[in-house]
Amino acid sequence: MPMQPPTTQESASSPTSAPICPFCGRERSWVTLGQYGFWAPCDCPDAQAHDKAQKAEEERAKAAELEEARLRRYRRAGIPERWHSELGNPYDPGALSICAAAVQGKGTWLIGKVGLGKTRAVMGAAMAYVDRGSRSAGEGMSRITVEGAKVSCITEEDILSAAGSAYGKKDAFDAYLDEIRKLDLLVIDDLGKAKPTPWAVQKIFAVIDCRYSAKKPLIVTSQYGPSDLIARLSQEGEDQSARALVSRLCAMCDRKRLQGHDHRLAGDAHVAGN
Repeated sequence: MPMQPPTTQESASSPTSAPICPFCGRERSWVTLGQYGFWAPCDCPDAQAHDKAQKAEEERAKAAELEEARLRRYRRAGIPERWHSELGNPYDPGALSICAAAVQGKGTWLIGKVGLGKTRAVMGAAMAYVDRGSRSAGEGMSRITVEGAKVSCITEEDILSAAGSAYGKKDAFDAYLDEIRKLDLLVIDDLGKAKPTPWAVQKIFAVIDCRYSAKKPLIVTSQYGPSDLIARLSQEGEDQSARALVSRLCAMCDRKRLQGHDHRLAGDAHVAGN
């Protein structure tokens, strides 16, 4: 039998029969507040312990519900599962710095060799950005979550897959670019990894250009700095698009170069200035 006062108020006139506490057998007291009243929880130790345990279970259920909602937001943002538990709030200072810059409309370009923590840093920033834009209010069935941040974490392969699916359907790729443009934050991980065919470079340029034109923040990781990325993307002759792409990245993003050794093998990386 629930020990909580009823959620709906009743007439202040006391009913003829009082409910019995299932733990001590005593009648529960009727409490009057103005023109309304309710049956007070029993104050016996067993009833109080039951009430405390029930409240604790409700809090656990609420916490589990909020956690699952948080994980759903990360999945919708394209943040890989491995980071959901490995990273978390509080986030690393580097991730928070990247997130704070994005909130102000400034992008970040992390440059470094394999294993220096580039992806870890930007995924932490993306998670912090998602958390910052989401707010919950209300209880039970009336609880609502306002998800104010639209974030997407993608790779070049995701861009090329979308472009391939839209091949021969210009309106379809334009619609994809429109969705990219509307995002509050876009993360492109491992820029320069895909085979730089002229077609591929043009499609990647289109995505970066739509963020540039919309003045929306972009976070990028790459093994290549500006000159090396131009050389990489120009390998099959698409020099103009490669230069235009890198020019836009330089205008949109603060460049941060990671130094150190592959943390998956030994040691930790640290962030150096531009």
